[in-house]
Amino acid sequence: MSVARTDALTFSKNKAYHSLPWPKEISKITVFTEVIGGLGDISAAAKVIKLLQRIEPSLTFNWIISSKTSYPEKFLKIEASSNIIITKVKPKDLQPVESDFLVVGPVICSKETEEITTSPVPRFAFLENAIGQSFKSDSPSHEPDKGLVMGLEEGTGVLFDKTRIEAPLSGRVSCLSYLKEIEDPSLKHDLYKLLDCDDLEEIPDEGKFSINGGYAHKISSWKKFITSVVIDEQEKDVVIVLNRNGYYGPRKLWDIQNEIVTDSFLSLLNTLGYCSITLLQEEERSIETFCSREETGRRVSVIMRPSFSPGDMRRLQLASERLLATGDNSAAEAWASRCKLYHYEIFSPITKEKFLQQQIAVAKDIYTPLGELLDLVGSNDELSSVQMKELFSLLQDPKLHEKTLAFCQYVTENYSFAENLEGGLKRAAWNGVMPGVEDEGPLALCSRVEAFIESQRVPGGS
Repeated sequence: MSVARTDALTFSKNKAYHSLPWPKEISKITVFTEVIGGLGDISAAAKVIKLLQRIEPSLTFNWIISSKTSYPEKFLKIEASSNIIITKVKPKDLQPVESDFLVVGPVICSKETEEITTSPVPRFAFLENAIGQSFKSDSPSHEPDKGLVMGLEEGTGVLFDKTRIEAPLSGRVSCLSYLKEIEDPSLKHDLYKLLDCDDLEEIPDEGKFSINGGYAHKISSWKKFITSVVIDEQEKDVVIVLNRNGYYGPRKLWDIQNEIVTDSFLSLLNTLGYCSITLLQEEERSIETFCSREETGRRVSVIMRPSFSPGDMRRLQLASERLLATGDNSAAEAWASRCKLYHYEIFSPITKEKFLQQQIAVAKDIYTPLGELLDLVGSNDELSSVQMKELFSLLQDPKLHEKTLAFCQYVTENYSFAENLEGGLKRAAWNGVMPGVEDEGPLALCSRVEAFIESQRVPGGS
């Protein structure tokens, strides 16, 4: 068993490989993805495949996914997936495939290399944020530090979506024009109906409604986020879009209603000037509850769907002012999309407590109350009356929105995993082709690789 670690030394070594070409001896890539939680594991693996395609467009891929239910095709564009074979298998049905190189992650791989490929090949692991456990490797060319752990510490980073970072916004953190591009007709219909917009090709009025959204696994996380949004928004009607299914399976609308729309929550809404809250799921099934005898005032509407396509999730995040995230992928996507209020759910304390602490540390460096907010909502499933008072106080901070946006921008500018990941992949590949190549230092490394490439050229070839 080899302990995976990412530190400044590893980052320095990977950086030496970043500018090198991909070895032509490695053309068949196997990517093995075990799905434990939500769709974030699939999305992360797809981003690694896209990076490898950018490094060397001629590569072919066998993407093996061990999952009960997943839709990996949605995470790759058609033109990008023409050289990819996608296989979904149950763990007991896994059969080794022919390959030159094995990539595993982001979940710690439970399989030995010979269970995945027909012969020993260089093996590279990219591992979920802040994970501190170990992974297996039987490849003689593999060393412990070639497995990279993601996170928000020196020498690490997270996988960002550049299309979110570079997406234009009409406001500081959101843009309702992205709702025009929603692909799910039922979701778009419900959104536009709540936004009082009859023309699906029009842009809803940003001055009347506040759009917010996210993804989580626990009802308690949805409740905390909804509570924070209704406290934070002081002028507009509120629309919140959330998933209804998570790791724990589908949740019935009545169960969500009973846990979230309590007497104390209705009293809070009434105090804040809202008149009702509506929970709406697919097929226009909804439950509206009034919190005031006066049926006038601001309204809260919560649209819930089992899940969202990758494209619609991106559009919702870019249209949202406030975002809820969990795991690895949705957190990185929230920061890339930008927001003025951010919640993070710890789905698994074993693997995500450290990641939350990393987020809190970065947030406190930017603005102490922001770190305190992340700690409050991230570390507690249910908020006590004392903690609710603390939440009120933190949300009334006039600098909170500005500092949350600064946090998103700082993380996206300083914690990209792409360069480290590219160097790590090339490092594992070249050490597979030329074992021990890096022992001579960065300068000798480039010279040796260039000499090797020249020696492999076919006479008269290009």
